[in-house]
Amino acid sequence: MISVVSSINTASIGSIKSLTAADKLRDLLTQLDHIDSPSPAFRQLSSPKLSNDTPNSNDFYILLQAADEISHRLNDENEALRNDHAKLRSNIVALVEENNRLHEEIRSTFVSDMLRLINMDDGSQITDKEVYL
Repeated sequence: MISVVSSINTASIGSIKSLTAADKLRDLLTQLDHIDSPSPAFRQLSSPKLSNDTPNSNDFYILLQAADEISHRLNDENEALRNDHAKLRSNIVALVEENNRLHEEIRSTFVSDMLRLINMDDGSQITDKEVYL
């Protein structure tokens, strides 16, 4: 098997690089079928059990197509999850900013109210500058 794989010319492997993994495996299996295929007389002599037990390249191709389809679906789902994650992160940032703004507003209101109460006891007026301390 190793000698068969090594006998595949490098030009065909170089031309396969731009193909998907499914296409690459299909091409390699097709080449192996052509190189390894026994003579028609030998096929007739071999037992049907032996030929049924060994999967052919079409079975591998079908499995590879299914795996490739699953891979594409997982990539699509991964991309959707990344988009959802980015939206959630953006919403969290907006919530934290809003929370900080509200906290600052509450603090400012509290300080202003406290200064008014203190000044009411003293009888003096507070300035706008003192409110925003």
